[in-house]
Amino acid sequence: PKVTCDITPYANRYEINFKNEIDDSEDYQELMSIIRQASPHDIIEVYLETCGGRLDVGLQLIDELNRCPAQKVCYVSSGTASMGTIIFLAVEWDMIDVSPLSTFHFHSVSYGSVGKHQDNIERVDHIQKLTSKIHDKYYKGVLTDKQIEDITKNKAELSILGEDLIKAVRAKHEKVTEAPDIVDSDED
Repeated sequence: PKVTCDITPYANRYEINFKNEIDDSEDYQELMSIIRQASPHDIIEVYLETCGGRLDVGLQLIDELNRCPAQKVCYVSSGTASMGTIIFLAVEWDMIDVSPLSTFHFHSVSYGSVGKHQDNIERVDHIQKLTSKIHDKYYKGVLTDKQIEDITKNKAELSILGEDLIKAVRAKHEKVTEAPDIVDSDED
């Protein structure tokens, strides 16, 4: 034949919409089961527009998405915040499509604690260690050291336009051999 095509058929397309706060893990068990069952011939499209949510549940979702062999695409149109920014930066996306006018909102972890005094102290210490590791692993190289310090130590809130965050993500991934395809929503 004069023309050949390499077509990769997708068996299933899954659309995941994070529009609300990420809360109780029981609400996400069915979703995580679907992610676990996806094959390399499937595509998972994630629309990430969440205001954030529970750290433990978000970390579960990140792990499930990163273990998933399907092609993973992330779309951010209006913006995402808090746990949503961690999901965006932590998942190994095959492609990301971010509106230049979207907003990414970063801040220190928020939580409450109930229980015995010593248990609370230990919990605070643990959360500090955990979030430090998360910031080092996912925020470092995208945010400046000063921005991370302001968020973690000075109670600062940081909002970044999508176009600026994408520039930082591109710069970080220049060192990585398998960076995701990045699409600017306003480019044709």
